[in-house]
Amino acid sequence: MRHDALCWATQCPEISEHHIKVRIQLRRRTVETSYLFCTWTQNGVRLAFTPRLPGLMFEVGRGEDLAARAEQVLTAHYRKLERDQETVDPNTDGIRGSGWISYLDLNVSVESVHVAPRKADRAEIGSFENMRGADELHKVGRLLNSLYPDDLGRAVRRSELVTDIERLLSHPDRRPLLLLGRSGVGKTALVHEVVRRRMDKNDEQSNERRQMWLISPQRLISGMSYVGQWENRVHAILSECRRRSHVLYFDDFIGLFRAGISASSKISAAQVLKPHIEKHEVRLLVEMTPDQFRVLQELDRGFADLFHIIPVDEPDEEENLRILIHSQRELEARHKCRFQYDVLPTSMDLMQRYQREVAYPGKVAGFLQQLAVKSRNGTVTRLGVLNEFESRSGLRVTFLDETRRLSRDEILNALQQRIVGQGAAVNALADVVSVAKARLNDPDRPLGTFLFLGPTGVGKTESAKALAEYLYGDAGKLLRFDMNELTDESSVARLVGTISEPEGLLTSAVRRQPFSTILLDEIEKA
Repeated sequence: MRHDALCWATQCPEISEHHIKVRIQLRRRTVETSYLFCTWTQNGVRLAFTPRLPGLMFEVGRGEDLAARAEQVLTAHYRKLERDQETVDPNTDGIRGSGWISYLDLNVSVESVHVAPRKADRAEIGSFENMRGADELHKVGRLLNSLYPDDLGRAVRRSELVTDIERLLSHPDRRPLLLLGRSGVGKTALVHEVVRRRMDKNDEQSNERRQMWLISPQRLISGMSYVGQWENRVHAILSECRRRSHVLYFDDFIGLFRAGISASSKISAAQVLKPHIEKHEVRLLVEMTPDQFRVLQELDRGFADLFHIIPVDEPDEEENLRILIHSQRELEARHKCRFQYDVLPTSMDLMQRYQREVAYPGKVAGFLQQLAVKSRNGTVTRLGVLNEFESRSGLRVTFLDETRRLSRDEILNALQQRIVGQGAAVNALADVVSVAKARLNDPDRPLGTFLFLGPTGVGKTESAKALAEYLYGDAGKLLRFDMNELTDESSVARLVGTISEPEGLLTSAVRRQPFSTILLDEIEKA
């Protein structure tokens, strides 16, 4: 029996059970249901899964909230299912009432569970069967043409830019194109609009040959276990795209520089792709933010210089308003709902103040779409906007709504119920919340930064928890990092990540939960 199969057959870790209610945001509706989750620790790593979906195992980071992580994983799982299925119902995988895990002792004959090795397991270097590029494209890519017409995004009032992209993609020199702009500015919408125009022409032969394929770097190497196997797949895909003039579209191009690298090989997917791009053999379309482009230049300046860069700038205030009004009308028609007159200005105000890392019009357009899906056949009101943003961020409506009064005394009394005997700290926290409520703080900086000094047990951590619970309604919004574990030179990379390992402890936690209170505990030891 193979060692890996024997390992799974004999594994029986000590499992903890958790009943968690999650909120899953699907494309057209929101589902709330309960799941039984099992967690255990293996080699210092905390793992979790739900018995109804045993193949969906995931890691829970140190200090990470299990409920938030489970909701993130399940949402991604069901959204992926939505792409291939007409209807998806998470309730069928949830539980009603109680659930539990039982342990059974079994005697198993090793011979009875023996599984013959697959043909691929017996493959030797150089003996892989020839891969068909068309089949491999369907395995690792997503055909954007298949989203036509309802699931393709629209690039409103960007006709000239769409025409330029379409012209350059059809040019015989096949120079790679790079759409450069901030997140949310509309790069993906431009790509979708190009696909829509091509499909509108209803040229069956053209649509069959000039398809747009979205490729994920990690899926390029998924299932490839042997040296040379994933490279064979990449070459097959490139050959198919060259033959049929398909466009390879990447929205995570930096991931190509990590994909394929292992202990036995330092060759990345980007290195395999680069010679074909230099020779202009295939059509390549990439979207990046300015930060990602700077990383690309650091990784391979020569590769970055190959691209024809198309800047995608944020529209001015007037143009942005026209785009959002147009999007709002389309959403009303599609979801049979009605937006009240103050919904758009309220949404723009909230997004401008609390989601500054994302550009217009995407950050508001996405929020309006979420409101329309939840209010299908109904009316979207200003209070509905505030409630939706509260559920997204945790910030209370009384804090968000500038028409509601929130006095400093109210804030002070609420904090004093949790923090006793620390008048100076409570006053400092109340001042920060009051300034933020009055919108007198700098929106590009944290609401406040505090250095709590004092011996063990006086309430430093409790003060941070109290602030998190008051602002966000949940003490779980506190992201705590034990700085005592970050004492050497490599700790900076662990905390904020690197180019090769971008998921740092701090950066990944904030990315998953941007509205939070960060506690750097025992920072003097770091």
